[in-house]
Amino acid sequence: MQKPLDTSILDNLPIAIGIADFEGKIHYINKNFTELFGYKLKEIPTLKDWGKLAFPDEVHNAQWLNIWEETKKSNYRTQKTHTPDTFLIRCKDGQSKHIEITFNIHDRLLFAYFRDVSELHFSKEKVDIE
Repeated sequence: MQKPLDTSILDNLPIAIGIADFEGKIHYINKNFTELFGYKLKEIPTLKDWGKLAFPDEVHNAQWLNIWEETKKSNYRTQKTHTPDTFLIRCKDGQSKHIEITFNIHDRLLFAYFRDVSELHFSKEKVDIE
C-alpha cells in the first residue's frame, strides 16, 4: 500500500511540479505549477484534462500523451529520470510558454518537473535570425 504523500517540501520548491498516478489521475501540483500555468488541481484532475488545455491542437496533445505512455513503460522498471523534452504549452490566460518537462517515476507515481525556458528559446531565435 502506498504511503500518503507529504507535499510540504514540494510546495516550497522553486520549480513547478506535478504528480500523477499510472492511470493518469493528477494527485498534486505545487504552487509554482499554478503560478506558471494558472491552472488549479480541480481544473485538471487528469493528464488528459490537462493535455486538452495545455496542448489545444490534437497533434501536440497526442505527442504529449505518447511521451507519457512511453515514459511509463520504459522508466517503471529502471526508475530513471526521463530526458527532458521541450513543449509549447498554453497557459490558462492564453499565453504560450516554452516549457522543458522532465519525468521521473517513483512508487508507481509520475513526477513531472516543469521549467520555463521561453527566454532561452527566444534568445536562441534572435541569435539565429541575426
